[in-house]
Amino acid sequence: MIQLVVLFRAMQMFSHSAHLLCSRVVFFQDHEFFGEVYGQAESYFDKISERMIGLGQESQLKLQPVMTAVSQKLASAPSIGVKENKEFYKHLLVQAEEGCKLLESLCKSEQLSEGTKNLLAGIADELEVLKYKIKQRIK
Repeated sequence: MIQLVVLFRAMQMFSHSAHLLCSRVVFFQDHEFFGEVYGQAESYFDKISERMIGLGQESQLKLQPVMTAVSQKLASAPSIGVKENKEFYKHLLVQAEEGCKLLESLCKSEQLSEGTKNLLAGIADELEVLKYKIKQRIK
């Protein structure tokens, strides 16, 4: 689950940056959308981290390695100088797709409790909705 923790922290940081940097005629809609996403990603990060602690996996949450992995995930993320907000959406879509793949794989695991699978499936459900919204926006 540590891969999800890293991904959702990276998603939270990226979407917060996109929230701040988006511009042009669709600013208000995009600004609001990315604002919602970074809150959602932070919630996922928090829920999964707390579940890991509850399952005795606290040692995997050491700050420095987690943040190093987050930084690596953000290395290719668009930032200042973006000419069109669609670039932010395209990167967020890649993150959401990665999250869905990780979640699906974990939900198939025989080692996780039904409660943990339920938590992960709920997040997967919400990520699929996010993917739909992003695809509608970048058409």
